[in-house]
Amino acid sequence: MKKSFGLKSFIVALAMFAFNSAVAQQPDELQGFQGFAAPKPMQNAGILKFSLIPIFVGQIDFTGELRVTYERKVAKRQSITIGVSYDYPNFILLAIGNQFSRGGGGRHGGGGRSSGANLNSVSVEGGRITFGYRYYPLKKQPGLKGFFIGPWLSYNAANIRDKSISQNYELVNYADACAITGYQLVVHHFSLEFFGGFGYKNNFVSHENADANQVYRQFTIPQTGSGKYLKFALEMNFGYAF
Repeated sequence: MKKSFGLKSFIVALAMFAFNSAVAQQPDELQGFQGFAAPKPMQNAGILKFSLIPIFVGQIDFTGELRVTYERKVAKRQSITIGVSYDYPNFILLAIGNQFSRGGGGRHGGGGRSSGANLNSVSVEGGRITFGYRYYPLKKQPGLKGFFIGPWLSYNAANIRDKSISQNYELVNYADACAITGYQLVVHHFSLEFFGGFGYKNNFVSHENADANQVYRQFTIPQTGSGKYLKFALEMNFGYAF
């Protein structure tokens, strides 16, 4: 009996010695292991932006734009932007429509008209889509901050017609492709950006019938001269980063 008890005690003591030796021989990095840390979320991975100026004065004459742009980070110091706008008659058109149609002179040319449509009856329906790629060259700036460069594409189309004569209309098309550079500031999730650049434009009217030609011809920018294909882009947006 005593012999069996002594054997069991020896085996238990040997096991405890082996366990203590194994713990003592663990590397320091394993002894200090505290578990896997949760990965940090990407900062400023997306920014939703709005622009105030186009609400009153849009790209196409006598229109306003309700514009929303989204920028998304796709790689280190790289992003893509997608924007959409809704075109509508702006306040200038609604405010001076009657006086303009009575012969007050046009925005793009002198000389009035003795007759014309009531411009308050003009409808403007259309929209704009933009697409861009950006590269942020400043390595010390985290997220979508600092200077950026890249291509920027835009297409805007608006159907303008006299609501009293539904068959009289014109479809105004503005197509642009530019190389831009700008700066984006992000403070406490709120962003401010501005950019500008030069490129190519092709603005045209798909066509309209004879009556609509008399009413709307002055509302399109004349495509004449050596600079008719030169585009200058300038934009400022406010947004929220998340």
